[in-house]
Formats: sequence, C-alpha cells, structure tokens
Amino acid sequence: MDKFLGHVTHLHLQMKKLRMIENLDICVALKVLYLYDNKIKTIENLDFAKNLGYLYLENNLISELPTITNVKLKKLYLDENQISIISGLEELANLEVLSVSRQRIPRNDFLKFDIVSLAAISRSLEVLDISGNNLSSLQPFTQLYNLRKLFCADNNIENLAEIESVVCLPELVEVNFKRNPVCSLRKYRDYVIGSASESLREFDDTPVTLKNIEAVKGIQRLRKRVGLNDRSDSVVSSSDNTQLYPSATSHNQYDEEQLETQPTEEADEEEDFQFDDDAGRSQVSADEIEGQADFEIAQF
Repeated sequence: MDKFLGHVTHLHLQMKKLRMIENLDICVALKVLYLYDNKIKTIENLDFAKNLGYLYLENNLISELPTITNVKLKKLYLDENQISIISGLEELANLEVLSVSRQRIPRNDFLKFDIVSLAAISRSLEVLDISGNNLSSLQPFTQLYNLRKLFCADNNIENLAEIESVVCLPELVEVNFKRNPVCSLRKYRDYVIGSASESLREFDDTPVTLKNIEAVKGIQRLRKRVGLNDRSDSVVSSSDNTQLYPSATSHNQYDEEQLETQPTEEADEEEDFQFDDDAGRSQVSADEIEGQADFEIAQF
C-alpha cells in the first residue's frame, strides 16, 4: 500500500468532512490535490508535496493563509472560504491561476491583497477570479503584466477609471465586470472597449474583435476633436475603499492541462469604419459626431 501511495499523483479527498490536512506525506509524487467541500480551517502539512501543481480548497473554513511553500504550484482555488487578506504567496513565482471569489467575510468589509504577495506573482499570473468580494478598486492588479483573464463580477466598482486601469493590460483577452454599479453608466461598453488593449477578445461574456476596438477608439477621437467628453457624464466618484493591504468558481472551470488560450480572429463582414485624421475632418459638426457616437456601434 505504501508503495502504491508513493506513486499517486492525483488525490481526491473532496466532500469527506475533513477538518485537517494530515497524513498525506507518504504521497510524495502528488501533483493534484482535491480538498474542496470540506471543513478545513488551515492550509498545513503540505511541505512534503514538492511537485504539487494544482490545489483545490474551495468551500472550506479557511480564514488565514500561511506562507505556501509549494514552489511548483500553478493553480490555487480558494473560492468561498472566509479569507479577508490574500497573503502568503511570496514563494509562488510559478502561479498561473488564482481563484478567490466570494469569500464569506462581513458585508461591510472587502477582500484585501498583500502587496508582497501580488508582486511575487505579478509576472506569472494569467487568470484571476475576484468575483463577489465587495471590491471598489482595481489598482492593486495593474501590476499583473501577463494577466489573460480577469473575472470581477458582483463587486462594487463604480468608477470607469478603475476598469480602464486593468483593461489596458497588454495580454488581457477576457474580462467580466457584470453586476457592478459601473455597468449601468451611459456608454459603459463603448468606453471600456475604447480603453482596452488590442488583445481583448471577450468582454462581459460578449465577443470583441479588433475591428470593434478600432471603431470605438476612432469615434472617441472624433468626439474629442469637437469637444465632446466621453467620460463627463459617465464617471461617478470612487469609493474611499482601497483593496491594497501595506479576492464561486467551480473546480472544473479551468482544465488541469497547460493553460492554452489562443484567441481566434473572427470574420467580420461589416464594412470597416474609416476615420481620417486630416484637418478637413475637424469640420464635422458636434451634432453629427454625437449622433455617430450614440449609434453605439450597435452591431457589436
């Protein structure tokens, strides 16, 4: 039996009413550990798992994070726990997926992030799920240079500038801000697409093409030339909260294999919008540009 356990790479211990992580040190080859839907309060006794790459701890009773020393860890799922501060990630320089949605914390509180932990994963992280954590600021995540997917639904984002600060990340291909207060603002979709990097391919569960981005940015340039401000009637004051400290995804949402997101260029049969920057275009009236902008690129 010991010889068999020594070769186990995937261990399923979900929904076992476990209160502790213990007696697993014989599983030295462990790569994937499923511990979701238990009653675990502490992440412990995992130092033996030198090859651990995927750790699933959703829906437990974890309230604090120790320093996690499994340096090969690529995917960490901590959704639906009781964590108030995301910390202890200083040694996880290979982490690609961090899912911390819907923490069960007091309603008037919000999920905070330790700046040292964020800095440690800033070059490796590709997927971040911070949905449902009462966040009002996205500034802490502007340093996640290789982020490809950001799930931020069901928070308290009110200011378009907060979204602008992350949608311009150079590798971002998918974002979701559904059910935030900012979503009800006028021209919300156009403004976000106009602020996005050219890599964006999905926004709030709706496909985005490079032509969409170019068209919206072109209209925004024309509006500015005639003195129309895209943001003047859209931005509301940001909350005083800051989520920087001195964030429920199903465990099946991401495949255990190497993260592969190869966006496919979609055929767009619509005629290209053409925007001429010559001086002659500056004679276009404000009413004409306003009407074109209010068209809202409806075919999106």
